[in-house]
Amino acid sequence: MGGVNRIRAMPQDSGIVATMSDTGKAHIFDLTRVTRSMMIKGPRAAPPHTQAYKNKGHHEEGYAVDWSGVTTGQLATGDCACGIYIWNNVGTGSGGSMASSFKVGKAYLGHTGSVEDLQWSPTESTVFSSSSVDRTVRIWDIRGKTGPQITIEAHEADVNVISWNKNVNYLLASGCDD
Repeated sequence: MGGVNRIRAMPQDSGIVATMSDTGKAHIFDLTRVTRSMMIKGPRAAPPHTQAYKNKGHHEEGYAVDWSGVTTGQLATGDCACGIYIWNNVGTGSGGSMASSFKVGKAYLGHTGSVEDLQWSPTESTVFSSSSVDRTVRIWDIRGKTGPQITIEAHEADVNVISWNKNVNYLLASGCDD
């Protein structure tokens, strides 16, 4: 599976986690049984040794991963080859786990450098932002085309992190190498 570059828990179900790896794969794990066993006295459940779902669509390693806080089971992942993918939960899989049944759509393209971070809007179910080593922050709406709706030349260096303001939903902070 490779080394884990970033991990995020689903806000609506903290037992479901997504990872981005150095192998170019995104994984979803169902840790629900493990987290429940930590809440009671007695033996702990063993962690899963395999992922519930794996996306092979990424072409290079990645760092960007974020769950939507508005739409349960909606995930965005980004890689060093400029690709961004949106995942949507399509119901529980054969094992009854939400983590085993996702549909991954076509790539969202627009960055000319590695996608370093992704963040879903705290209030809009179809809007997310991305940052890149191409020195831009981009705003996307998944209802439209697969290109960005807004491109901001934000910095003079790689934009490594972004964060939506949870109280003022139109404010976005960014951080970079400069």
